[in-house]
Amino acid sequence: MTGEDYSYLKNLVGNGYIQSPCLEMGAGLVGANVSDLLCRNGLQYYGADRIRGPMVDFVFDLDEPMESIRSAVSGIGEFGSILLANVLEHTFDPVRALDKACGMLRPGGTCIIITPAVWPLHDFPVDCWRPMPSFY
Repeated sequence: MTGEDYSYLKNLVGNGYIQSPCLEMGAGLVGANVSDLLCRNGLQYYGADRIRGPMVDFVFDLDEPMESIRSAVSGIGEFGSILLANVLEHTFDPVRALDKACGMLRPGGTCIIITPAVWPLHDFPVDCWRPMPSFY
């Protein structure tokens, strides 16, 4: 997560766009999550990733079947917000990944998406594509 990403999310929190409980996808990358920002503002934070890590509460991959994802987050029900900050470019099927993320939201919930259009290719954990503005 870049400094600009963090500032943008801070603005969203300040304006009430992020609802509790919030699930942040890609939370396994140490130092790159927003748990401190959300918790300081009274929001319940959960982290998820395809790998275990200190801030990862749920281990699953958005490329998995929805039944596996629901099983991984059982006990929570639905989320008020889901944050996909620099995550979609690491999925093989971003449209299906978005459908799955939105399927974990309660009615009226928000899905916050940040994706790079211009960023160096990198192979951790996997780098599949770059969305262009017309994707949205």
